[in-house]
Order: sequence, then structure tokens, then C-alpha cells
Amino acid sequence: MTTTDNSDIISLNLRFRNSQNRNVIFMIEVSKNDLVSVIADRVRAILAPHLPVRPHNFHLQQIYPTSIQRRRMQPENMISDYFPENPDEDMIHIFVYPPLSPE
Repeated sequence: MTTTDNSDIISLNLRFRNSQNRNVIFMIEVSKNDLVSVIADRVRAILAPHLPVRPHNFHLQQIYPTSIQRRRMQPENMISDYFPENPDEDMIHIFVYPPLSPE
């Protein structure tokens, strides 16, 4: 992980729909110089109370800016690949999808 200063920190709004079809919306602050895997780690910690089991992976889908085609965020990519500039703080930036349950 690289060292950061405050100019590299961005706030991202994420949305997760739990098994009761309730939206869980939360904000995280991360450095644009971090890998997407940092977002996934933070999501695991935040969503633990909302999940029956702790999943090993999530699907993160970038949905902001709305002018782009939605795309799955790869854990090995840098956050700046998806958010080179500070996003609009009033929008949802990432959808979080749980892994498919083996039923």
C-alpha cells in the first residue's frame, strides 16, 4: 500500500441489497492509490452484521458516473482506474453484489 495525503482520499457511496431486499447504503473513504481489494475488505467488515455467513468475495460494480457502462471492479486494479476524480457525493457509486449462494 502506498502512502497517501488527503488529496488522494475520496468518499464512495455503496449500495447493498440484503436477503430481505432492504437496501444498505454506506460510505467509505479510501485512497485513489489503493487497490480495489481495499474496498472489498472494508465492505466485508461493514456488511458482516447484514449477512448470514461471511462471504469471501463480493462483486463490486461501478455505476458512477452514469455516463459510463456499468463495469465490474477488479480487485487487482487501482481505485483511480475507476475514479480518477472525486465523484459527486450525492450519488451511489458502487453496487455490491454477494456471491451466488450454492442452493
